[in-house]
Amino acid sequence: MQFQRIFEYTLFLLIHTTGLSPPLLRNCFDLNELLIASIISHSVRFFSLFTDQASSREVFLSSRICYIPSFMVWSRTVALSKAGSLSGFFTITAEKKKMPRYTPEQLVKRNASVWTDIQIILAPVQFLFFVAGVTVTTLYANGIIVNGFFWVSIAILFKTLFFGLLFTTGMYFEKEIFDKWVYSKEFVWEDIGSTVAAFFHLFYFYLAYFDYPREVLIWDAYIAYFTYVINAMQYLTRIILEKRNERRLRMEGHL
Repeated sequence: MQFQRIFEYTLFLLIHTTGLSPPLLRNCFDLNELLIASIISHSVRFFSLFTDQASSREVFLSSRICYIPSFMVWSRTVALSKAGSLSGFFTITAEKKKMPRYTPEQLVKRNASVWTDIQIILAPVQFLFFVAGVTVTTLYANGIIVNGFFWVSIAILFKTLFFGLLFTTGMYFEKEIFDKWVYSKEFVWEDIGSTVAAFFHLFYFYLAYFDYPREVLIWDAYIAYFTYVINAMQYLTRIILEKRNERRLRMEGHL
């Protein structure tokens, strides 16, 4: 029964994110907020499966409550679709709340910043650590080649260290361009996504310190990698949108 719920959780989260993430990670603040709430609520539900303290009534309520943000995401997406705001993958919505764009001055700073070059170098390296981590974890979980759980922990350790390095250099980037270390209005949702991903990366070591079962650690590792993918999609969407914005500013003679 427990593994059935785990499978249900994983399948739902994958379908939910891959099916709705394109509009969510674009321009609407309210939709991004609901997406993060949905991921957190489903993650809380997942970890409750491994505790024996929750009563059957509490488990039932948590299994129903966690779908509220998901339903809100679905209904909001349908409403935007009917309003014609989701006509294209990267179409800017007709909503008042839009993802803030770089000003011409900020674009000049970004292109000249050394932190931009550092981020461009580190991001692909972190992706390689992600691929290695998922591969090692999957091989161990299926009993293929990797027999020592030690390698699973080593993989997520290096992934976490590199994630922290990128987060730190990103803070210097935001400070130089937007004069704010973190959660500047231009990058608030990307920063929130990074915070959620960082939490699950670090939570792995909390669980390991308190001797949680290896099955729990493996699933937390998968969630950490999954939140990293979502965060990477946020930044990828940002890059594509900003490239379009930069071309528009050049055509209008602002750059």
